[in-house]
Amino acid sequence: MARWIAIILVVLGTTHVQAGGLESFRDFLFSKFHRHIHPHLRKAYEKYEDVAGDFVRERADSTFEFWTPKLQRLWENTHEYWAVKRPRSYNNLRNIPAPIKLAYEELIIAIWQKLFLDPSEEVLEGMNSHAGAAYLAKDIVITLNSYKFHAEQLRVDSLLLDLIPFAEDKSMAPCYEVHIMEVSFINAFNLGCRIFVTEELLQKMNDDEVRATLAHEMSHGDAGHSIKSLFSLLGSGFKHALRFSMDQNVWFWKGTKSDYLRQTEAEKHLPMIVEPVGKAAVNVEIEADQMAVRLLHKAGFSAEGLKSFLMKATAGRVVSGEVLRQYPSLEQRLEAISMAETQLIH
Repeated sequence: MARWIAIILVVLGTTHVQAGGLESFRDFLFSKFHRHIHPHLRKAYEKYEDVAGDFVRERADSTFEFWTPKLQRLWENTHEYWAVKRPRSYNNLRNIPAPIKLAYEELIIAIWQKLFLDPSEEVLEGMNSHAGAAYLAKDIVITLNSYKFHAEQLRVDSLLLDLIPFAEDKSMAPCYEVHIMEVSFINAFNLGCRIFVTEELLQKMNDDEVRATLAHEMSHGDAGHSIKSLFSLLGSGFKHALRFSMDQNVWFWKGTKSDYLRQTEAEKHLPMIVEPVGKAAVNVEIEADQMAVRLLHKAGFSAEGLKSFLMKATAGRVVSGEVLRQYPSLEQRLEAISMAETQLIH
C-alpha cells in the first residue's frame, strides 16, 4: 500500500515550489522528513520516482483533462438548483427535476466510459472479486454506443408506453427509454432515464412480466435512486480514503498496521468502497417494488407479473456484476409487494 502514497507524492511533484530553490513539493517534503519517514514509504517513493514518475504525472494530467470539463458541466447544470433547494430536496430525491437527474446520469455514464469500455488489468485488479461488475458496465456502455435495432425493441417500447403516462415523477415521463443488452443472463437496470433489459430476460419473460420489470425500473428513476447511489458512493469513497490515509500514516511513522489496512490489501480499494453502498440496496429495491405495484395499478395492471418475474428470475438467475449490490430475499420482496397491494385496497 505504500506505493499509493508514493504515487501521490510523485503527482504532487508537478507543483513547483520556488521558495528556497526547491524544484517541487515532494523535494521539500523529503528534505524535511527524510530521516523520519518509515522505510516502506521511502523505498516506494524512490522506486516510483525512478521507474514511473513521468508516467504517473502524465496519467494524472490526462485524468484531470478528461474530468475537468465534465465536472464543470455538472456544476453548471446543478449548482443553482442545489443552492436554492438543499437540504430539503436532498432528503427527498424523488422531487428532483428530470434535468438534474439526467445531469448525474450523464456523469455516471462518463465514469463507466472512462473506466470500463476497455477495462485495463489495473481496473480489474482493483475490482478484485467484483471484476464481473467491470464487464457488466462495459456491456452497458457498448449497448449505449450501438445503433443496432433489436428485434424485440418494438415489443418493449410498446410495454413501456403502457406505463409512461402514469409515472410518479411526471417530469421524468418523456425521457424514459429502453435499451436491450445482448447478454446471456436475466437482469434489468436503471441509470435514471435509461432503462436496460437483457436479451435473456425478454426471451424468458412474458409481456406481463416484462411490463412489471419496466415498472420497477421506472420507479428507480422516479425515486432518484441512481443519484442516491452516486452520493452514497462518493460518501463511502471519502470515508474510505480518510480512514485509509490515517491508518497508512500510523503505519508509515510507527510501523503498526491496522486491521483495516490489512483488509484493504486483501480486498483492494474498490470493494471496500462499494460494499457499504451495496448493503443499502436492500431498502432501495423494496421501495422500487412497492412503487411499481402502485404504478401498475394506476396503469390498469395487477402485480402478478412482478411476482412471477421475481420467482422466475430468482429460480434460474445467472447474474453478472450484481455482487456489488445486496438484494432482499424473494420472501422479503413478495411480502413487501403484498403489503403494497393491501394498501391499495384500503
